[in-house]
This record gives sequence, C-alpha cells and structure tokens, in this order.
Amino acid sequence: MSLFSRFATPYRFHDDVSTAALGGGASWHAQSMLGSLFDRIDDFLDDLFDWIGHDPDDDGGTTEPAAPTVGLSNDATMRLPLDGDGDMIRGVIGDPTDPALTDGIALDIADADTPRDDLTVTVESSDESIARAVLDNGDVLRIAPVNAGNATITVTVSDGESESRYTLDYAAADGTETNNAARFHTGTSDTSAAIAIGNGLVLVGDDEGQTLRLYDHDRSGAPLKSFDLNESLGLEAGDEIDIESVVDAGNGTYFWLGSLASSERSTVFATRITGENSHSLQVDVTGQFDGLDLVIMEWAEQNRPDVDFGNFEVEGAAYADDTLFLGLRAPIDSDGRALVLPVTNVDELMAAGNADEAQFGTAIGLDLDGRTIRDIKAIGDGTYLISAGPANAGDDDGDDSNDDFQLYRWDGAHKAMPVEGADLNTNAEATDGTAETLSNIQVDANGSVSVDVVYDNGTADWSETATESKDLDDDIQTFTSSTVTFDALPDLAPQAGDVALTMIDQSADTFSFVALAAITPGATLTLQSGDSRVTWIAPEDGLSAGSVIDAEANAAQLDGDLNLSLADGVTIANADGDTLYRLGNGADADLSLPADAEAWQYAGITHGSTEALRDSLNDADAWQPGNGDTADFVVDTGHAPLGDPEPQDLGIAVSEIWPGQSGSDITEDWFEITNTGGETLDFSQIPLYYDDDSANPEEAAQVQGLTTLAPGATAIVMVDGDAQAVEAFRQAWGRTVT
Repeated sequence: MSLFSRFATPYRFHDDVSTAALGGGASWHAQSMLGSLFDRIDDFLDDLFDWIGHDPDDDGGTTEPAAPTVGLSNDATMRLPLDGDGDMIRGVIGDPTDPALTDGIALDIADADTPRDDLTVTVESSDESIARAVLDNGDVLRIAPVNAGNATITVTVSDGESESRYTLDYAAADGTETNNAARFHTGTSDTSAAIAIGNGLVLVGDDEGQTLRLYDHDRSGAPLKSFDLNESLGLEAGDEIDIESVVDAGNGTYFWLGSLASSERSTVFATRITGENSHSLQVDVTGQFDGLDLVIMEWAEQNRPDVDFGNFEVEGAAYADDTLFLGLRAPIDSDGRALVLPVTNVDELMAAGNADEAQFGTAIGLDLDGRTIRDIKAIGDGTYLISAGPANAGDDDGDDSNDDFQLYRWDGAHKAMPVEGADLNTNAEATDGTAETLSNIQVDANGSVSVDVVYDNGTADWSETATESKDLDDDIQTFTSSTVTFDALPDLAPQAGDVALTMIDQSADTFSFVALAAITPGATLTLQSGDSRVTWIAPEDGLSAGSVIDAEANAAQLDGDLNLSLADGVTIANADGDTLYRLGNGADADLSLPADAEAWQYAGITHGSTEALRDSLNDADAWQPGNGDTADFVVDTGHAPLGDPEPQDLGIAVSEIWPGQSGSDITEDWFEITNTGGETLDFSQIPLYYDDDSANPEEAAQVQGLTTLAPGATAIVMVDGDAQAVEAFRQAWGRTVT
C-alpha cells in the first residue's frame, strides 16, 4: 500500500520521507522529523488553495483581472477646483494663463495587470464646437475653449476587457474682447473689495458673503486659500454684510465695510492679516461694530440742506489719522458732486463695539464729472486714487459721456483730477462688469503708475446660457482682474483759470480772490504787484470750488506785503511760477480795470459754471467802484443729480384726503394712509415724503413722527402740523378718529 496524490505536480506527499521494510514485502512511508503528518496536510491544503485561486472564507468565486484606474494626480494644478470625478471648471478663450490649457490636469492612469503603454486611452468632448481636449505624453489632460458654452470632457481607459472613466463639466467663456492683461478668477463673481498680499497675490471680498479668497493676481484660476469669517463675526449661513470696501488702518489691520445701506449691512469689522503667501497667510477678526447707518441718517437729518438724502450706499472708503472717509455710490448731491462722509473717530468706535458716539466732519463734494465713487485707495503720498462710475448706467444727468469708469486722483480734501490714459472700460465692456476695486498701486521712479483693478462680474453671462455668473455653481462663478498702467499722476497744483480776483483796494493794499476750482491743502499761490509780493498757503482742509479768500479776514494764511497798483497790475502764480491769472492793461491780462478808482469790486453773477463765472469775472463791465465783502460763489459742475427713481409700490394707500379750514373743520390739512401690504413698514429705513404741489422729491417734506406702520394699520398725517395742531385735530375729530 502507498499514499499518493491525485493532483498533478508540484503537489507531492513523498518529499522528505524515509522508507521502512515490513514483513511480507509490504512497505510504508514514515514521516521525517520535519513535522507531523497533519502539519504536512495543512501545508498541502494552503498550497492547493493558492494554486487554484480559492479562499475557503470566500463565497466560492474567483478573482477577476484588475480594472484600469484613472483619477487626479497629486501633481494636479492648484489653480483649478479639482476634487475628483465630476468636477466643474472654467476656461476662457484668449486667456494666456488659462489653467486647464497651460497647466493642464495631471492624471494617474494605471492597471495592476497591464503595463501603462498597453492601455488604450481616449479623450472625448461632448461638444467640440465648445471645447477640445487632448492627453499629452505625460498623462496631462489639456482643454482648449473654442466657443462660449458648456461641454462634458470624458477620459476613458481600457485594458481590452474592462474600462474606467474620468469626467468633468467644462464651462467655456469668450475673453477675446478683453485686453491682454485680463485674468479670470473663479469661486465668486461679485467682488467688491481687494488688498494686495505679498508678491502678486490679492485677497478679495465680495458682496454675497463673508468669505475672503486669496488669488494669484497675474494668473487665472481658483482661489489658493479661503477664509470663511461667518463664525468669527457671529453670523449664520445666509447672513450678508454686503462687503463693499476695505481700508488699510495700519500695522496689519484692515477695516472691511458693508454698504451701510440698511441695518443688516451696517457692519464694519477689523481683521489682523499676517503672512505673504498661500501657506503662511492668516486672517483673524479682531473687532466689529454695527449701527453706523442709523447714526449717519440722524446726522444727515440734522445737517440738511448741506447734506440731504433719505438713503445712501457706501462703495469706497479710505482711512487716515483715525478718520474713515466713506465714499458714496449713491446719492449724488444736488449739484452733481459725489459725496464723501468723514467719520472722525472710527478707532474709538471699533474699540467700543458700536457706532453710538460716531463723530463726523464736514461732508465733501467731489466733481467727478457726474460719476460717483466705486473705490478709494491710498497712493502713498497723502493722496488717493478713486475709481468712479455711474451710479446707474444711462442716468439722466445731461451728459452721455460719463456712463463709464474713470480714475481720479484725489487730494483727500476737495480736489479730484481725472487720470489720463488709464483704461478701465475695455474689460468692463467686454465682460459686462464694473471697475469695482483698486489695489497694489505702484509709482515708478519715472512717474509712471500701475494699479491692479478687480471687476464685479456678477451679472455676466459667461457661457451664453442666459444665467448670470452669481447664480452659477461657485466653481465656475468668475470675476476678472487687470493691471492698468498710465504715464503719470495728474498735477493737483492750481492751474490757469482756477482763481480770479473779486476785489482790489489800492489805498488799503487789500484784495480778495475766488477759487473757481478746488484748491488742494498746502497749495501755494504768489500774488505780485510791481516789486511787492505776498504768498498765500491753502489751509489744511483745502478750499472747495467757489470759496472766497479775503486778505484781511484770512491774514494768517498770508506771508509778505503787497503794494497794490493797477498801473503795475497783479499777477497770481502757483508754486512753479506758472501764471494763473493777471489783472493789468496788457494784451495778456485776464482783466483790465480803469485807473480812475482806488477800489473795485466784482458785482456780477455768483452762480454758474466755471466757464460762465470766469467770463463774468474777467469782464470789466461786471465790476463797480468801491469795495466790500463778496459772498462765496456757487460753481456748477454741469451735471444734474440723478433723476427720480422709478415709482415703487410700498404697499401704502392714501385712504382719505381732507382739506382743513373747510366747514366745521378748522384744523390744518390732513390725509390718511393705510399699509395695504403684508409686512410692517419701517420708515427709518424708507423715509416717507409728502409734497402737495409736485412730484419733485427735492421740494418734498419728510413725514415726521411716524416710524413704523403695521399691516392693515392706518395713520393720519397732518400737513404743517405741530403739537398744538395735533391737539386741535383731536378736539375736532375725537368722536370719529382715535
């Protein structure tokens, strides 16, 4: 008898045994000392299962050949929002830094059983008229946009028996109408505030949330890092501060502002920012306060008619010496100037955590040619750049040339001069955007300037799908940025025609002159008559257009003695010696006055455009002998304020009108209003005005004493009524009205 295996080699029982002879010629195999028979059987069974590919703990099946795999490589670009299969990305025609085309998308393609070179890889676009895609020799997927639209890109890997796929949704946009400096950043689109970080990075905020995002300014793509500040600000999902501006408050502290258009958007918060790249950058909220909107409205009410608005919206801001300058997008003031409101103790408000004790300086009106403020950024020399644009495109201000965006240099007081050669509009028009925010202003040694501009593209229809960018998935929402350059900053020094004499008295050696254009703080003018001269230095807050300087009243601003002589004439020059104005008898004189009187005073118009006032001031017929005080002038900008807003249904019905002084009614005129809507009306946010003669808001009177009106509630408004009139009304109507 023998023990044997029924299985083919290499499985044998007969290794490592010795043979012993027994009686009768039979033999058997005794196991050697290497192990017991049972151990050998266990080893045999293990080998057997390995050979036939069967695990007794399995369900009895066999192992399938490995399928190929395709997915993102660890080297995939950071400039695309890539997480795995089914990603959404944006590509832009004409963008020299398009990440999906230039960096590409690095893929890992592998198969455990098949060498890479033996795998079949195909790349398909669902619409090659929108996008085309290829895989290069390094397994990097590159996608080129062809036309605006959407397509799906699919990479398929096969080993002949099975296959795997990687897909992504691709949104193409057309950027060929932008300039070469335009870059296209994804993750948001309603950008409204930006600061430069380190070398070539920009940190932006938007008006749709409280997430700050860090981007490579010079290369298109997704954010390199994001900071969600909701929790730090005590906000919940869906809350919206409406971030519109950011200012550098020094020492790494930045103040971020809501639009202040309502109580929900009245937050000002401080951040401490450290680090200069995507790895080291940190943003920490260090303070905040609310309620500035209500305090401003109260201040405006107390300062009418100098400041006269029922609501407002902040879009730009600047900071200097504890003062926060609020640049308004709306309203524009009654003479067509953009408004700047100085809050003079903002550091105290931040420390207090509320705006209750806010203090204000005098409101500043800037002539921006009928435009209003979108952003303000410090240049570094005590002056600022302003991005200005229409409060509403197509506004009826009498000028069709200002429905665009323009840079201005602002002296921080009353003077703003347009920058020549700065193109903000090519990209704005090409992308349906607004030149919303400025950052990273650089002034070269030769005087040339560069500034980074970020555009709000929330309403852009990038892929021509009738969907605005702000309504898209975050991964393909897109805003643009660009670096704008120009040759030089405009000169803020007074120019020829900016000043003119308004009075001259030879006997008293005194005079007065008017600023027909704003004069910057510290500007120097020299008045010379014969060999005598006097120097005038503008006060620290400058002069607004129309201001009159009287030599006697403003003696502290003058240095020197002037011996006035009509025969010698009077010349006014700036610090560079350029003649701005000349009174005399020569052909080059702006004004010639007869020598038969010792004193002359201007007696012409004091209200009009700069040109009209200048012509009148230089007309001898508008002068008369004698001297006296000249009131300030009113210099029109030539730009009317914005037209009346479109009528809105606030849910208010005038339910009764009663003329007073009629019949037995001896009270003042009154009318009754009813809230016909379903929500309480808050008149602190939407002031209510009344005018009996016209629909002109400038002639209307604000309804006082009525703060809210509940749904269905009725209020009686008395025209020209005071407390005594109210009591008379109650006496007359007490039986029928409560």
